[in-house]
Amino acid sequence: MSDQFGFDFGDHSAPAFTEQTAGAWNAPDFTTAQYVALFAKADAAVRGIVGPGRVLLAQGLEAAKAQHAAMLAHRARDAGDAYRLWRSNFQPAPAELEAFIAHCFAHAGTNYHGIEYKIRRQARMTTVAMFARDVGTVIVHQWAGTGTGVDYYPWRDTFFLDSYRDDLPAIFAPYASWAVAYCADKIAASNDGIASVPTFVLNGREYINDGGCGKGSYQECEGWTFRPLSDWRGPTYSYRTQCQAWDDGRTERGDRRGLVVSVRGQRCVLDGVALVYDDNATETVSLPAGDDEADIEVDDLDEAGEFDELAA
Repeated sequence: MSDQFGFDFGDHSAPAFTEQTAGAWNAPDFTTAQYVALFAKADAAVRGIVGPGRVLLAQGLEAAKAQHAAMLAHRARDAGDAYRLWRSNFQPAPAELEAFIAHCFAHAGTNYHGIEYKIRRQARMTTVAMFARDVGTVIVHQWAGTGTGVDYYPWRDTFFLDSYRDDLPAIFAPYASWAVAYCADKIAASNDGIASVPTFVLNGREYINDGGCGKGSYQECEGWTFRPLSDWRGPTYSYRTQCQAWDDGRTERGDRRGLVVSVRGQRCVLDGVALVYDDNATETVSLPAGDDEADIEVDDLDEAGEFDELAA
C-alpha cells in the first residue's frame, strides 16, 4: 500500500470491485426431492474420488444425510418447500484428517483430477478446503490453540469464490494505537446516512477500525483503507444498503468495500483491508464516547438511491 499524504494516496487507480449476481454468496435452498437427488448423485460420484479426500467426502456426505433426516423428523416439509440444510460437521480420525490436510496443501490452487483445492492462512486460523464436482465440499478450520472443525456441503461452497479475506495482510501494531479508533458503532448507527469516523495511522497510511475480536492478550481488528469518493470506481453503499447487498448474496458478508464514510469532513470510500493485531496486548483501552447523531451526515442521503447514483 502506498504512503498517504493528506487525501493523496499516491496511487490513483482504484482497485477493481464488482458485485456478484444475487445469491452468489448465499448457501442454496433445496426441496426435499432435490436434497435426495443431490445425495444420490454424490453417493455415486464419491466412489470415483482418488486420494485421501475420498474418506472425508464420504464421511461428510453421511453427516449431511443424517442432518437432513433429522430436519425432516423435526418438521415435515411440503413438496414445494425449499430450505437450507443444517450444519453438517463431523469428526474424522486424526490420521485421516492429517492425510487430508497434507493432500490439500500439496495441491492447493490447482484442479487436480478435476478437484479444486484452496488454502487460506490468517493470523489465528488456517482453512483448508477441497471441492469435488457432484460430491461437494469439505472444509477444515484450524484455530490456533483451540481446536479443529470439519464441515461438509453438498455443493461448491462460497469459500472457493474470490474473497476480500484471501491473502489478507497481517500487520502488528500495539493495541492502544488502534483500539481508540474503533468506529463500528458509528457505522452501524448511520443507517442511510454517512458516518463521520476516526482513523489511526500505521506505516504512513490511515486506517479505519471497523471492529474485531480478541482472546486473552491477543487482539485484532480489520483496518480498512479508504480513498476519496471521486477516485472510486465501483458500487457504493450506505450501511443499510451494504447490509442488503450481503443479505442478497451480491457481496460477501463483512466486505466493507464501497461503504461511504466521512473522514475529517471529506467523503471517502473504503477500498481495502488489513488484519491489524497485537499478540501481547496488556493495556486497558477506554473507547471514546461520542455523540452518535453528531457523527452522522444525513444531508440528502436518506434516500438509498443516491448511493446508486454515486456508483454510476
